[in-house]
Parts: sequence; C-alpha cells; structure tokens
Amino acid sequence: TGTHPSNYPGKAVKEGICDFSIKGEPELAVGELLQNLNQGGSSVELIRGLSFIKAEGGELVESHDSSLVQIEDLPKPDYTLVDESQRESYFEFLEFGKIRYPEASPKHRNIMTSRGCIIDCNFCSVKHLRGGQKYRRKSLEMVIAEIEDALADGIKEIHFFDDLFVENDRQALEFAGALKKKNLNFPWFVAQGMPLWAMTEEGLTALKETGMYRLIAPFESGSDKVLKSVVGKLASVEHNSSVI
Repeated sequence: TGTHPSNYPGKAVKEGICDFSIKGEPELAVGELLQNLNQGGSSVELIRGLSFIKAEGGELVESHDSSLVQIEDLPKPDYTLVDESQRESYFEFLEFGKIRYPEASPKHRNIMTSRGCIIDCNFCSVKHLRGGQKYRRKSLEMVIAEIEDALADGIKEIHFFDDLFVENDRQALEFAGALKKKNLNFPWFVAQGMPLWAMTEEGLTALKETGMYRLIAPFESGSDKVLKSVVGKLASVEHNSSVI
C-alpha cells in the first residue's frame, strides 16, 4: 500500500515483490482482503483498488480505481490493543530532526481530523500519496471523543497531522468552541503546518486559548507571483503578514 501502488498499480505484483497491492487508502480494503482470503478468496476481484495475479492462467488483474475511505467510517484507534508494558516505549525518545521537535511533552499522540486538501501545490505529494482523494473532515463529535480518549489515557500533548487542518476561519472557530464547551485545554499544534490563507487573527487567538502553543506557518515566499502562479497557493503576502 502507499505511494507506489497508488501511482503504479499492479507493478510490484507483476514483478513478484508482493501478492497484492492496493491503490488509494488501504484501511478498509485490507480488512476486506483478509476476510475474503479467509473465506477462500473467490471474490477478491470485487475489492476496489486491488491488483493481483490470478491463480488460473497467471493473468495480472490491475485496478484502475482507487480504494476509497469515508473518514467517518473509520473507528477510533483502540490503543488498548497495544500491550500496556510496551506503551511507554513510544514516549522514550523525542523526535529530533522533525518540524514537530521540540514537543512540550514526549508523551504525545497523533490525531487526524481530516484527509486530503482542497488545493494543489506543485511541490506536494498528497494527491500522489492519497490516490487523488477528495478533502474530507471528521465530525467535531468524533474528533472531541478521540481527544478525550487520549487525555484519559494519560496523553499530555496532541499533534494534529492533517494535510489541511481547516479550510476556513469558521472551522477553526468551531473547533475552538467545541474544546471550550468541553473544558478541554492541553498543549497541541498542527504538525504538518497551519494554512495561513484560511485564518484570521480572531481564529488564531481562539485556537491559542485552547492550548495551541506553536504555529508552523507555511509562508514559502515573499512574492505573490511565486505564491499564486508558481506554487499554487491561495495565500497572499499581505494576508500572511496581517495574521502573524
């Protein structure tokens, strides 16, 4: 699964590297594949995004569709499945060399509130990694429930690792409002960077009041021509300067 089969479906199977490859988002397709194989494998051709070689005749079945995931169909991660004696090992080392270092606490958890992006920056791998998937967001109820589970599990900090955390200021204010309503305040930031073109000073202030302590800002250029015509951003130099 991942970037290679999403861009070259069936190639790794054809070259004998693996028996199956999945184009697009794999979470649901992997489960469908395992269940189907356990039942004899008679219907694997119906699994979207799957490439494989038929047992009879050796013909390559190459998917031209991507495996699709409605993000709200994914259940909350069940961290109780991780052996309790092993959980602390995840927090022993800070992530040196990454943009999220240094954290306020090494005892952090990644949470994804959305997938995909609404723009197409010319340097970005998201569209290639996700197989051209559209931008989708979880409901606030799902996000808050996952945050509450993390804090109840002893997590001290949360990193949101969305490709696009919010697409407008209203969503930022709604997120901040949902946290305040639940009296949730904890150290957090958006590990992939916060899009400034979607933000206002009001929205950033509201997020800061809920515990956001770092802003990874993708300025990327001091030229509007480069931002819009070359990179493909929705930002402008004037707006980026006004919200910081």
